[in-house]
Amino acid sequence: HNFGGEPFPDDEITDPDRDATVLPLIRACIDHGVPIFGICRGIQEINVALGGSLHYRLHTLPGKLDHRMRRDVPHEQRHDLRHPVSLAPDGLLAELAGSLEVMVNTLHGQGIDRLGDGLEVEALAPDGVIEAVRQCGAAGVGCVTILAGGFADSGAAGRRRQDKLVAVARDGG
Repeated sequence: HNFGGEPFPDDEITDPDRDATVLPLIRACIDHGVPIFGICRGIQEINVALGGSLHYRLHTLPGKLDHRMRRDVPHEQRHDLRHPVSLAPDGLLAELAGSLEVMVNTLHGQGIDRLGDGLEVEALAPDGVIEAVRQCGAAGVGCVTILAGGFADSGAAGRRRQDKLVAVARDGG
């Protein structure tokens, strides 16, 4: 792993070749102002690329929800919305959702421990797990680990949210 934490257990799936490619690419994109948007593993990679660290097994930590994909339900229910997240009142996600809370799915076993340099929290799970971040004072970097039900609208409102995300990535909104 790339952040100086405890070694991964032998049964943990890792991808050192991907890490060797993606982490420098993230840093280069940020250095050159190229917009990036990380989803799921992407938020973790961006956080690590910016000097942050991860909890590699959230479900083993006291007081944390099990954020992993459920395997005890039929396949078509594995992506169902499972818990609320609180959105930062002055954040982009709250502006897009028109709310300070949305229901989300949860499919990740890892999560942010120490926040990377220049990142700010956009969304928190009820157990304090960081579910979305963005780069402070800069356009082009956004990350989420979740799929928010409040953003899933495929109609005109959903299209306006998508357009706003593109504008933020392109020129700061």
